[in-house]
Amino acid sequence: MVQLYLARNPADAYILKGILESAGIACEVQGDQLYHLLGELPLSQESVPSVWIYDNKHFKEAEKILEKYKKVESSKESEKTTWQCPTCDEALWDQFTTCWRCGTQREMK
Repeated sequence: MVQLYLARNPADAYILKGILESAGIACEVQGDQLYHLLGELPLSQESVPSVWIYDNKHFKEAEKILEKYKKVESSKESEKTTWQCPTCDEALWDQFTTCWRCGTQREMK
């Protein structure tokens, strides 16, 4: 088993998992159970959702699918107005004034 992707959140991980499974690539999500404890637990590979491929022979194909997924997600994100948390670098939509990940208040200009 090999790690393919560190996700932004559980939904992100499960969306990619669904895409991979629809392409016939068996995989699983790990770390999603601890995600809601971020801020209470230190940030680590175990506390961030990740997608793992069961069979290493599918890794190259999974990487190609991941790159397409990232391009689509990136184009969606760039359409939204966001701000970057100065503490944890999380990208947040403009309607939020507090970082959901670490609680830092947005600097209003």
